[in-house]
Amino acid sequence: MSLTLKQARLANQPAPEVMVRLFNRFTAFWGVKFRDSFAGIESTEMMEVWAEELSGYSHAELNRGVAHCRTLKWPPTLPEFLTACRPPVDPTMALHEAGQNQRRREDGGNPDYSHPAIFWAAQEIGPWDMGNTPIRFMLPRWIAVLTKHIERGQWAAIPPPQLALEAPEGKPPSLEQLEALRELTSRLRGTLAPATKESK
Repeated sequence: MSLTLKQARLANQPAPEVMVRLFNRFTAFWGVKFRDSFAGIESTEMMEVWAEELSGYSHAELNRGVAHCRTLKWPPTLPEFLTACRPPVDPTMALHEAGQNQRRREDGGNPDYSHPAIFWAAQEIGPWDMGNTPIRFMLPRWIAVLTKHIERGQWAAIPPPQLALEAPEGKPPSLEQLEALRELTSRLRGTLAPATKESK
């Protein structure tokens, strides 16, 4: 392919070696059937077209498309492969998927989104509403937000989960520090009581 690795990354397209492996896999699946599906067109040109159309697709999505192809008797057209990578989104199933993946992200796991719009729709609604709103109230709002994100047609890459930093270990506060905190709190409340022997 004429597209360099750097150019592919800038264009958010699959790297050339990824496309070569994809076409090699398809050739192994269907042999001459696959080569005949684009007879008269150079394979490098075909790979460039596929790379352009697959721009923004994650490795997980490409793997989903390849897994779907394993059961096909004939090689897919490019539109068919795009659909296999990103199946049509069912709003109700997508809402459950968003909730499950949100919990995985919070636990530092590896979420698996069937479509990037699901992630970005959940981000717009926010984790608190996603986790605390009953489904019967959330679903109409979810459908509207999800539809808006799907219709955009292009989506930024889903950022990896970020683990929350653990609180640093340290010594517990001393009695003097606790007393100073008590006095400061009392001053702020305007109810500072005179220190007594019992309070020291």
